[in-house]
Amino acid sequence: MEYDDDPTDGRFRARQRRRPRGRARVDDLRDGGDDDPLAPLRRRGWVEEIVAELKSGKEADVVVADGSAGRIVLKIHRDAAAGGFRPDPVYLDGRRVPRGRLRKVLDRGARSGLEPELALWVLHETLMLHTLAGGGVAVPEPLLGPGAHEILEAGRVVPMRFVGEEDGTPAPRLSDAALGPGDAADAWRQTLDATAKMLRLGVVHGDLSAWNLLWHEGRIVVIDVPQAVEVSASPHAALLFSRDVRSLAGSVRHLGIKADPEQLEAELRGRAGLPPHGPFPR
Repeated sequence: MEYDDDPTDGRFRARQRRRPRGRARVDDLRDGGDDDPLAPLRRRGWVEEIVAELKSGKEADVVVADGSAGRIVLKIHRDAAAGGFRPDPVYLDGRRVPRGRLRKVLDRGARSGLEPELALWVLHETLMLHTLAGGGVAVPEPLLGPGAHEILEAGRVVPMRFVGEEDGTPAPRLSDAALGPGDAADAWRQTLDATAKMLRLGVVHGDLSAWNLLWHEGRIVVIDVPQAVEVSASPHAALLFSRDVRSLAGSVRHLGIKADPEQLEAELRGRAGLPPHGPFPR
C-alpha cells in the first residue's frame, strides 16, 4: 500500500490505550460492556438485539442484529495483535490515499480505536461496496458512508443490510446451495455477468469463489470485498483476476458446471474490453 504520509508514525498509535480486540463472541456482544465494538451502532439504535452468529473467520466475525434499521449484518474485524487482520501485501500494493485525506482518515480511525492499517482496510471495504452497488453489481447494501468520517465512526465494524428470508434465515452461499440444473445454469450466468461487470468497473474481487457468493431469491450476491483491488492502481490486478477465475471455476463443479479457466478468463476480459492475455492496461 502506498501513502503520501506514513500511517504508522506514532501520532496515531499513541492514542491506542486498550487490549487488542479479538473474536467478537455472541454472548459478549449481547452483554455489551466497556469494550463493546457495537457501541456506536447501539447509540444510533441500529443494534438492539444480537440475533445470531453467521460466521467466525480468521480475520472477522459476522453476526446478525435487529434494531431501528431493521435486520442487519455486522462484520466485526479483529486486530492484528489478536490474531486477525493480516492481509497479503499483494492486495495492498498500489492502494493510495491522498495526503490530506489520509490524515483525516487516520485521525478518525484512531478516535475509534483502530490501528492505521485496519482503519484503511475497513474504509476500503465499505467504499468498495459503494462502488460495486453504484455500478449495478448485487452486493449487501452498506449502511454507512461513503464519507470516511461516517464509516470509521463505527470503528472496526462494517454494517450491511441483511440478505436472507423474512423469517431470519440467511441466504446460503453458492457453495452450499442445493440447486437444480436450471438454477445452477442461471446462477453461473449471473456469476459471470457480475465478474465481467466488476472488471468493467475496474475492480478485481481478489478472493472470488462460490464461497463468496450468496444465492438469494434467484439472484447472485457478491460478498467479502475488503481485498478487492483496482485495475488502475494495483500492479497485481491481472494476476489476481487469473487466480479468481481459476478459483471460481473449481468451486462450482458441485453444481455440474465445467469451465475451462483459460477460455473463461479470455472471455471475461473480452467482455470488459481488455486484451485476452497479459497485464491489464493502467
